Amino acid sequence: ISVDAFNYAPNLRIFHYFLTHFHADHYMGICKSWANGLLYCSEITDRLVRLRYPTMDHTILRPLPMNKKIELILPDGSFNVTLIDANHCPGAVLFLFEYTRKEGSTLRMLHCGDFRVCKEMIENKLLANTKIDKCYLDTTFLNPLYCFPKQKHAISVTCEFFENLCNQETYSRQLNFQKKITDFFTQRSAPAPKSKYLVLIGTYTIGKERIAFEIARTLNSKVYADGPKRKVLDCLEDAEILALVTDDPHETFVHLVSMSQFKNLDVYFKNYASKYEKAVVVRPTGWSFSADPVTHSVDTPTRKGLAKMSKAQILNNILYQQKLDQQFTLEKLESQFFKRNSPTLIFLQIPYSEHSSFKELAFFSILLDIGQTLPTVNLHSLDSIREMNEWIKEWEAFRARNGRTE
Repeated sequence: ISVDAFNYAPNLRIFHYFLTHFHADHYMGICKSWANGLLYCSEITDRLVRLRYPTMDHTILRPLPMNKKIELILPDGSFNVTLIDANHCPGAVLFLFEYTRKEGSTLRMLHCGDFRVCKEMIENKLLANTKIDKCYLDTTFLNPLYCFPKQKHAISVTCEFFENLCNQETYSRQLNFQKKITDFFTQRSAPAPKSKYLVLIGTYTIGKERIAFEIARTLNSKVYADGPKRKVLDCLEDAEILALVTDDPHETFVHLVSMSQFKNLDVYFKNYASKYEKAVVVRPTGWSFSADPVTHSVDTPTRKGLAKMSKAQILNNILYQQKLDQQFTLEKLESQFFKRNSPTLIFLQIPYSEHSSFKELAFFSILLDIGQTLPTVNLHSLDSIREMNEWIKEWEAFRARNGRTE
C-alpha cells in the first residue's frame, strides 16, 4: 500500500493508494492520466478529486466511510483500514491500518497525514487502549517554540474582536479621531458616507473555513466565495455551511480570499473602495505565532530560554503549563488592529492552525500506546531528523516514567 505518494513511477507491488486529504503537497502526482492503482480517500476528498480532475478515470476512486473498518484484499491476504477525522481541512483523515499476521497477531499502523490533535481524537475508542505498532506522525510543528493556543481559543478571541468591531464604536472612535487629525492637516473634504470594514479571511483551496464561518455566525452575516471556491464548498455537502454562502460579493462584508492573493489585496480592495473605508485582513496560521521575546518563562518559550534547559525540563514545563491560551488575548489582537499596516488594509495574524502544536503532539504520543513514531514532515536535513527523533525518544521516556494516564 502507499499513502500520499503519487509522484512516482508505477510499482507493480502496490495495489492500493491512499490519499489523506486534498492539499497539493499530499496529492502531488495525481493528474487526469494517473491510473497506477485504486485510490482510497474520504467521501469529501473523493468529490474534490473529481472536481479537480473531471476527465480522470473516476472508476479507480474508492471513497470510504468514516469510523468503519473496511477489509481490502491483497494478493497474499487482506488488511483492514479505518478512517478517523483528522481535525484538519474538510475531508482530511487518519488511516488506521490493521493486518493480521499468519501466527494470528495484529500489526497496527496509523498514518496521520496532516492533523490537529484534539481531546476527541485521543479518546477515540479506535485509538485509545489499542497498541499502535507504527505511527507516521505529522511533525510540521515538532519544535517547542510552536506552542500556540488551542484552536477553539483562537477562534473565540477572534470572534469576540469582530463582534466588538462591527457592533460597537470602541474601535471606530479611535480610528475616526486619527482620521480627523489627518484630514485637518491635509484639508480634505468630507467623503461620501461608507461602510466601515470589509472583512477578508484567508483560506486555502480547502482549509481554514472553520474560523471564517465562525466569524460569519458571530456577525450574523453571509460569506462570499468566488466561483472556484464555491464549487469546492459545494463538495462538502454541508447544508449549514452552504446556507451561509453567497455568490454575490455585495451581499456581505465577509469575503473568503485565497492566501495566495495576499500580496495583491490592495488591488482586490479597489473593487470595493467606494463602499468600504478599510479592509480587515485575517491571516490564520500557526506560523504567525511568536513567543514573548522578553520573557523567558516556561509559558512563553524562546530560543534563548530553551537553550538553557534540558529536553526533559522543557517537556515537563510545556506539558504542565496552564497559561498558554493567555498568550493570545483580545488586547493583543486589538494592538495589531491599531498598527494601521496601510491606509486601507489592516492585517491580523491569528494563531489559528490546522496542524498540531508541539504540546499537542507530545500529549498524543504520550497518551496513546505507540511502539514506533516516524516523522513525515521536516525531513529536509539530517540535523532536523535527528532533533525530531530526540524529542520522540523524550516522549517515550516520559511515558515510561509516568505512564500513559498521567
